[in-house]
Amino acid sequence: MTISLDSLKRDVFKRMTGVDVLDKVLDGIAEAKAAALQPIKINAVIVRGHNEDEVADFAEFAREHDVKMRFIEFMPLDSGHDWTRSDVVSGKEIRQRIEERFPLVRVNVNRGSETSSRYRFADGGPGEVGIIAPVTEPFCGACSRIRLTADGEIRTCLFSTVEHSLRDVVRSGASRSEIIEFIESVVLKKEPKHFINEPGFVAPSRSMSFIGG
Repeated sequence: MTISLDSLKRDVFKRMTGVDVLDKVLDGIAEAKAAALQPIKINAVIVRGHNEDEVADFAEFAREHDVKMRFIEFMPLDSGHDWTRSDVVSGKEIRQRIEERFPLVRVNVNRGSETSSRYRFADGGPGEVGIIAPVTEPFCGACSRIRLTADGEIRTCLFSTVEHSLRDVVRSGASRSEIIEFIESVVLKKEPKHFINEPGFVAPSRSMSFIGG
């Protein structure tokens, strides 16, 4: 189960998400723990000037609740399209802020296409930390992911500016083999990288909330 929790402060949470539901999110995490759902991953997007001062507090939250806390660099997928590089808190800085309070040890696993670098607490405390740094530490070369949106579009990268309609193919009465052939042809069009760090980068029109997982 993955739950978004961008701040532990009610006012900051409301400012970042647009809704005043921090208590409901915390209650939901508690219910997920009570139901013994595993693993529970808590995602926090760290944005300069908003919640970077809470990074170590989030790590403490992971220890207290024995959950996997995942810190995500701010990407150009915001609904207001106001992203600027100066808003990005790098993965390196996130780790430094955590280690000022809780020293970390890298979890030695074969990362493969996994998006996060994983760490455990050096003192053996419960919980885990993951850092996802697609802006400052791109992992495009190992990415094998595509996404299917709620309205049936295939995206070969989060930052694609082109979508491929699986919905239209299915609704056209295509056979199973034709659908498979279409999906395979789309996968072969997957971009070599996300181009965020290129001068001509164009942000996708859809925000993350409209892309989905």
